[in-house]
Amino acid sequence: MTNFCLVALILSVALLALAVVGSAYLHKKQRKRGNEEEGSFPISPFRLFLIGFFLAGVALFFPVYYLDYFAEEAVAAREFKSVLLSLHNTMRIFILDGD
Repeated sequence: MTNFCLVALILSVALLALAVVGSAYLHKKQRKRGNEEEGSFPISPFRLFLIGFFLAGVALFFPVYYLDYFAEEAVAAREFKSVLLSLHNTMRIFILDGD
């Protein structure tokens, strides 16, 4: 396992942990104050969790495409294609029932 993959794994776990803790904190705060009060956070706890989960998935897919599939490409093209394919495959996990 390369250092790049290890950093991506740590980033993904950190994003997922932040999503869980943030959504739990937000849920607790909303239950304490009530859902319709002014000044509340503009996003629901569930959506915050989904955003964190999505970003964690993108962080996990990125090194796979960056290191394996586009090794011969120029650096800017490799990064752009890797980000797009990471986003695409993470969407496939949510939408198209990817395994």
